[in-house]
Amino acid sequence: MPSRPLFTFALFAYNQEGFINDAVRGALSQTYSPLEIILSDDCSTDGTFAVMQEMASNYKGAHHIVLNRNPQNLGPAGHLNKIIRMSTGELIVFAEGDDTSLPERTAAIYGAWESSGRPAISIYSDYLVIDKSGALWNSENQAKGECGPPFQVERGDLLEFLATWRPMINGCTHACSRRLLQHFGELPRCLKYADIVFAFRSLGINGLLHVNRPLVKYRRHDNNFSFHAADDTLDQKSFAAYDAKRMDLLHGLALSYETMIRDMGALGEIAGHDRQYLAKLELEARRVQLLYLLERQMICEPFPLRLRAMSRILSRGGPRFAAILAPQLLPRRQYHKLRDFKRTIVNHLRNKTGMK
Repeated sequence: MPSRPLFTFALFAYNQEGFINDAVRGALSQTYSPLEIILSDDCSTDGTFAVMQEMASNYKGAHHIVLNRNPQNLGPAGHLNKIIRMSTGELIVFAEGDDTSLPERTAAIYGAWESSGRPAISIYSDYLVIDKSGALWNSENQAKGECGPPFQVERGDLLEFLATWRPMINGCTHACSRRLLQHFGELPRCLKYADIVFAFRSLGINGLLHVNRPLVKYRRHDNNFSFHAADDTLDQKSFAAYDAKRMDLLHGLALSYETMIRDMGALGEIAGHDRQYLAKLELEARRVQLLYLLERQMICEPFPLRLRAMSRILSRGGPRFAAILAPQLLPRRQYHKLRDFKRTIVNHLRNKTGMK
């Protein structure tokens, strides 16, 4: 039987002292071998690295452990670029410091990759959702794992992806081949959301593989933006915090689209897309990017500029998207009261039907 290739399991952490123990334990429990495990801290200001250091020093298993602490904070993209340069595995399995990988995660990724003939440059899986205490969250994602084939190669049109993000890689479940990085180079240091970019790159060269089972416990907590402010009270401070996070998110998404536009030249060379198709891709990417920037203006600009932004949103995004953002024309306090009221109604309906 031929020997299996070396894989790298890369755990990225920053200020996650409360969760890092579970994350490191998940990394060290991986059943796949040979495996290089990189435990990397991006200059945390809490005790995250101390926990990583202690657990690494106490480890007696067969995996090769590499411990890293950045002397300065590099941010998500800079941190990822550095760890990729440090890694030596043929596939790199990514993990976050607030999530927990199941012991069989790397082995399942290898099995799907090998059984499919190794065409994929990106592999992702389903995931289980847990709360901040580690208890399972009743979610639609919980039921996906045991249905259908064990894995499938994802196909899709890039034009549709730019508008819908489907199929999408969840970063906490992502693994990629070194070839992906050789094709496109390092991520821009300013990039905040690599998931979208990785999915676009992989889909563009037909190299996206989905493992149809949950292999990661993804943790919901207050610092996940999508779940932030669930318990906000109606005060000015919470309004301002929500708006600041939302503006930061929209700015980050605009940067992701700028990165994808930059990648289109490489896509033409690698996958043979013709210039006409690439021109359509860029036009669509510019349209969506503009909508994110206009939505950001709807949060931070005075009413006359918000009204002007709404006019452009209507022309670029259509009446349905404009209707979704129309409440942003209200004064911020009234807008947040409306948002809070809608959330209360949704939570009531979910509780009434037994959903989470």
